[in-house]
Amino acid sequence: MPNPQQLFDVRDKVIIVTGGTGVLGGAMARGLAAAGARVGILGRRVQRAQEVAQAIVQEGGQALATPADVLVQEQLEQVRDAVLARWGRIDGLVNAAGGNLPGATLSPDRTVFDLSQEALRAVAQVAPALFRAIYAFARERYPEDRATYHVSA
Repeated sequence: MPNPQQLFDVRDKVIIVTGGTGVLGGAMARGLAAAGARVGILGRRVQRAQEVAQAIVQEGGQALATPADVLVQEQLEQVRDAVLARWGRIDGLVNAAGGNLPGATLSPDRTVFDLSQEALRAVAQVAPALFRAIYAFARERYPEDRATYHVSA
């Protein structure tokens, strides 16, 4: 059995985090950076992507703000190109984009029947976009290296 320390070692790996401007994606990006990864912060909010990347750098990590919308393939390709220009490769992808819309989120005082159908449709739109991200980023590693990380939240 492989050593778990080596199996999950992300030191010097280049990992893009979609939804890196959100709570969950931002926490994952900070955790990856703290573990030694170089992290591309992908999210629609330019200022928030810059803030997350700057916080990581201030904590001694390496990060690049890569604002983009996962629903737009051209923007994903621009992020891919920017990350490759900066670090020369892409080793992993964490898909944490979408799903956290207030109208599609349950709270203790709400049931599933209280959720907005429009908000649920918006969340459902993100799922195919996550495959676009896989195509844009993981393709750089295939077929030479089939060990690209991919995690979806």
